Amino acid sequence: MKLITDFRIDQSNLSALAQSRSFFVSGDVGARFNLRVTTPTKFYNFVSKTFVTTESSETILSNVTLDTGSFSGDIAFPADTDGETYTVDLFALSHFDTKISDTVQEKGDVVLTRTIVQVADVVVTFQSKPATTANFTSGTHSQTATATQSPTVSTPVTVDIDWTFENDASDARGFGFTPNGLLRRSKLADGSLGSSIEVGDSAWYAFTNATITDTKSDDGGGSGHYNYRVDSIADLTPGMTVTGVSSGGLDGTPTLTQVALQKKHTAFPNAPFIKLSSAQVFADGITLELKGKGVNAINRAVDTVITINETTLTQKPLTKTVRAHVDDSTNVTLNGTYGISKGAYLEGFGMDNSVNNPITEVATPSSSAGTVVTTTAQNLTAGTVLNVEGSSNSYTVKGSITINQFPISNTTIYLDLDSILTLGTAS
Repeated sequence: MKLITDFRIDQSNLSALAQSRSFFVSGDVGARFNLRVTTPTKFYNFVSKTFVTTESSETILSNVTLDTGSFSGDIAFPADTDGETYTVDLFALSHFDTKISDTVQEKGDVVLTRTIVQVADVVVTFQSKPATTANFTSGTHSQTATATQSPTVSTPVTVDIDWTFENDASDARGFGFTPNGLLRRSKLADGSLGSSIEVGDSAWYAFTNATITDTKSDDGGGSGHYNYRVDSIADLTPGMTVTGVSSGGLDGTPTLTQVALQKKHTAFPNAPFIKLSSAQVFADGITLELKGKGVNAINRAVDTVITINETTLTQKPLTKTVRAHVDDSTNVTLNGTYGISKGAYLEGFGMDNSVNNPITEVATPSSSAGTVVTTTAQNLTAGTVLNVEGSSNSYTVKGSITINQFPISNTTIYLDLDSILTLGTAS
């Protein structure tokens, strides 16, 4: 019998781009084989070098003879952003006295199979997300930026973030937002001065899951536990918060205080487990949803590598006009109060801020009229334009994020708006 002694083709994952791969067959001189390449729905046409839906004589490389003891060729794989699995089968032709060598295949087999996976392009979405969408003008709370690339490609991709958030223009919620941090003056794109603050990487987060694999997790009596075995800790890191469960409930908002493998001398050596900040009652088999904040937790949670470049939150300047003369009064009438919060300041010609003079109340909120109450009495002329400091109805987040390694599936990474902005109040 003549032997096929080797069949080689690069089986590493293909990117979504079109590309060719060479194959190499070696064996005894005179050995014969057929070659076929398929997907679950198509056949490779060796003449047109394309994948087709109908099988024919052109979709098999037939009766190839190793005249010199080896044979090589190329297979053209098409671009496919959705991903694909290719099966390459080499058939030794036993009726031509050929078989597969026992050194490369189990004895008696006449087929050598190689599998190649074409990895789908992955979309990474960065999205802003508040707890209460009604605080924002419709549509401005959920801003997105995306990047698409195959996880097999190592070229970094930088995503620009340029989002504007507007406060809901209503008497019930139109008290603007106040930033969660100390602002500094900066120059805006239009040349005006605004106030900004850096958005730290802890404002970003992603979700992951873990499954409880602890048959005695609730002791059969419902008592709570701190430690639980889980299916895997590959995507987990201390500090993550458990935000949901597939069955049962949560007692408070537990976080992971430890992520590790159980010690060798325990009942379950090397089993992955988590330790919680507070005791919980979790049944075996339920799935935990976990929220990881910050770059390290995000990278671990969704199996990616991102870098948050300098990103800033900038307050859009807000001005208001005095509607009527103010004579030695703390009640300042304005042509609209939206965007003003308790604790903000009014600055401008005639304002007496010789002592600390924050607004103590938005007495009558209005889009075109209204009154705010200052700490000290004022004397102002109708028509005076005043600057509002400390709150605004409009903010921008601008910066960029670099994806150094894409995850293996579509992923969303969120910006927690509540960590950088707080809704203003009337009083």
